[in-house]
Amino acid sequence: MTRPKRILICPLNWGIGHATRCIPVIQAIVDAGHHVVIAADKGPLALLTDAFPAMDYIVFPGYTPTYSSSSLQVLAMSNQLPEMFKSVAEENSFIEKTVSKANIDAIVSDNRYGACSQKIPSAIITHQLNVQVPPWLFAAKPLLDFVLHRFINKFTECWVPDIGSTPNMSGSLSNQRGVKIPIHRIGLLSRFNSLDQGQKSKDNQENNILVLLSGPEPQRTLFEKIIFRESRYTDQPISVLRGLPASDDAISSTPMLKLYNHANTEKLYDLISTAGLVISRPGYSSIMDFISLGKPAFFVPTPGQTEQEYLAKRMKKLGWFNYCNQDKFSLDEALGSSHQYAPPQISNDGLLSAHIRQWIDKTR
Repeated sequence: MTRPKRILICPLNWGIGHATRCIPVIQAIVDAGHHVVIAADKGPLALLTDAFPAMDYIVFPGYTPTYSSSSLQVLAMSNQLPEMFKSVAEENSFIEKTVSKANIDAIVSDNRYGACSQKIPSAIITHQLNVQVPPWLFAAKPLLDFVLHRFINKFTECWVPDIGSTPNMSGSLSNQRGVKIPIHRIGLLSRFNSLDQGQKSKDNQENNILVLLSGPEPQRTLFEKIIFRESRYTDQPISVLRGLPASDDAISSTPMLKLYNHANTEKLYDLISTAGLVISRPGYSSIMDFISLGKPAFFVPTPGQTEQEYLAKRMKKLGWFNYCNQDKFSLDEALGSSHQYAPPQISNDGLLSAHIRQWIDKTR
């Protein structure tokens, strides 16, 4: 075996989904006998240091975009491109200094385009190898894809969290035309993969609803208000996980409406496994979690988030999960239609562990 290497893990700080799918990656690196240094900020840092409290970490600041309260997310993000490009350059400068200072041997970045180095191997985890745009912006898609591919091609490898067979999760999102570096499909990544799923509680599975709030503001709060409104019209118990891991706000619950700011992996597993239905954004990481657990879910895409809208439509077309738009959401529809859909059984067959061992062994 090679000497233990120091691997820097850098999840994107836009929500916590990129951090959650880093959990099995970190565990695979540790299981292979190597040392992990976490580089993150805010919610992702809070989540990962809670999952791995004894692990070294570095505060890695990053740009936080401003999202629209309407569905015009693409336009809002386009207006911020200069700041995003500046942030990528600043992140890359930070990483190059960190590599030398912390004796880093290799980097794994989850969608953080500045977290690469010219000195050592760097892999990027991403399922989006081309940009999803609304029809009115389709003429700009080749340019946007070109910019995306330039960022991706600065890494030495690209890891797609998906399977190689069809139907897969990512669909056209992972079309690799224009990506010049080696691409490896490493299987679905779920923080629940390492948990013992043999003892799932069946209590209240028929009528307990779990709502997982996540994603950027102000849309997270807008959806939370819709859930609170809808909860008045049902006699079924609802648990709401607010998706605020860095928050210490005091919250109150009732017997029929239980609120949590955040839950660690074990608590979240318990909440999901004992729910009759989960209501969630169709974030890529969330979908991987529900498939891993075989859990029925109903999706509500963030308005204007074209990737989530694409994934929600794809999941419905495949018959895996149902969805509706946020302005059309009702608990009655979610409960009434979800029994017609079922997540698939997908095996990773050790893809992640095998590739990580091979990749680290090749580093100097």
